Amino acid sequence: KQYSRGRVRELAQKQSSVRRRQARNAVSPQVADRKRRSSSSSKTSLCELCGKYERPKLPGDGCPIGQWYCGDCLVNPKYSNTVAIIGRDVSVWWESDQEYYIGTILAYDERSGCHRVFYNVDHDWEFLDLSTQSLVFTS
Repeated sequence: KQYSRGRVRELAQKQSSVRRRQARNAVSPQVADRKRRSSSSSKTSLCELCGKYERPKLPGDGCPIGQWYCGDCLVNPKYSNTVAIIGRDVSVWWESDQEYYIGTILAYDERSGCHRVFYNVDHDWEFLDLSTQSLVFTS
């Protein structure tokens, strides 16, 4: 597939900003291995797919318990269009409402790099760039 130069530049900037943000949360391989061995997968504070990045503190008082994936994994084509993401239930933080809403990830659009999230509460959907959202996978 061919992308325009502007689109390639835009994707590179997005990945660069995600990497910078996650570099602040990076964990050495020894610490990551120790944490992975000492905790169960549902309570781990590392990315469930790569195990490289530590889970940031998520907003809200009632932060849901579940799996967390780093931004690199969410935009990585190796994972973004697979069962690791598609079909999963997710709690998405809405800053304007100061609340988590439960939805299901239905599809991935390779062109935009966004996932389609269907919300169970109001039966509405939207395309989200999951790498920039505060969210937790609940199933």
